[in-house]
Amino acid sequence: MTLPTPQKLTLTDAPALARLHQSTLAEAWDAASFEQMLQQPGVGGWKLEQNGTLLAFLLFRTVLDESELLTLVTASTHRHRGMARRLLSAWQAEDRARIREVYLEVRISNNAAIRLYSQTGFIPCGKRRAYYPDGEDALLMRWPWQVD
Repeated sequence: MTLPTPQKLTLTDAPALARLHQSTLAEAWDAASFEQMLQQPGVGGWKLEQNGTLLAFLLFRTVLDESELLTLVTASTHRHRGMARRLLSAWQAEDRARIREVYLEVRISNNAAIRLYSQTGFIPCGKRRAYYPDGEDALLMRWPWQVD
């Protein structure tokens, strides 16, 4: 399968983002939450669509020269096909000159995500105890885009 070309998220994507988020995550956001986030300064994202169907997306927030990866979701039927990497690469290609580093939190039990993030350049840098509503810890990771 040829991967679709990444496109920037827009406000009109909010309902589709919510549907995909809700189909894959227990702590999913609704369309109103996505609309609200996408209107905030520094918030943006990328998506992959095929034939009008949302397959994957990422959402980030940037303040000055640091970004936080807020969420990265791939439809369960399209995982392990390089979509998450494609989205991360599109983001980095667009914003590398202005962003020094990126942070994220990931469930300590999400081995597949931790492996992906490690393979793309994220480095573990801490832990947030009882970060998730069910009490699970989060691994804090950082991805240095610019070397001082």
